[in-house]
Amino acid sequence: MNSPSVPHPSCTAEGSSLLRRWRRECSRREPGHAFGVLPGVVFGVGGDWSRRDGARQILGTALPAAVFFEEAARFAGRAGDPGHRLGAGWNVAIDVTLGVLAVVLVGRSNRQRALALPGAVVIFLGFAVAAG
Repeated sequence: MNSPSVPHPSCTAEGSSLLRRWRRECSRREPGHAFGVLPGVVFGVGGDWSRRDGARQILGTALPAAVFFEEAARFAGRAGDPGHRLGAGWNVAIDVTLGVLAVVLVGRSNRQRALALPGAVVIFLGFAVAAG
């Protein structure tokens, strides 16, 4: 029996199955884990820029919508995959709606909204070309 001053191996970092699982997941080096941070950075920059003047205001309004459009394109690309769940069409519709809604709610004027929506499409196309 272990003495009270010595912790059980399952309670230490080395003996923890959670730590082993974490190391196994991190050792895969899948880029998907890093891409969870990227939209947060884009939304943060977009929120800051949308309150500035000039071209940054338009880009800041367009950036969150471009993220939603990219997400919709990924769901649309997987819609024909037999291993993908049904209802991908709903995901596409929801993401496109959220992208348009982001422009409508973040934009301060109709002019800013009218410029940001095509800007979001152009940014999305740039993402698509860069991703290959």
